[in-house]
Amino acid sequence: MMKKLITLSFFTLALFLTTSTTNGQNAQDNMEINQAAFEKTEALRKLIKFNTNVQDDVYQAYRLYELKMYNINTLAENGTNVSDDDKTKVKANLTQKLKALFTEEQFDVYQSLQD
Repeated sequence: MMKKLITLSFFTLALFLTTSTTNGQNAQDNMEINQAAFEKTEALRKLIKFNTNVQDDVYQAYRLYELKMYNINTLAENGTNVSDDDKTKVKANLTQKLKALFTEEQFDVYQSLQD
């Protein structure tokens, strides 16, 4: 009976440590995604003047972009076949969202920065 209790305790501890490590890695990845989105939003804000509401929306668009690109890269690293078309679609989605957020002049500046 004591041996079963010790074995059960060991497995519970191992499960807890594995879950903590996984959650910690996910939190780290999430922080990196948020940081990248913030940096891109700030860099764009310095070149294209836009208000706080637009800034929040631009951040969310970049955050979604970074998350999708992270997922695509993770799949590729794990051996899943990912095409360049997948990345192109994510980039096109970002461009479409930014076009909806910016004025025509702001979007023209954005486009010139992408070339």
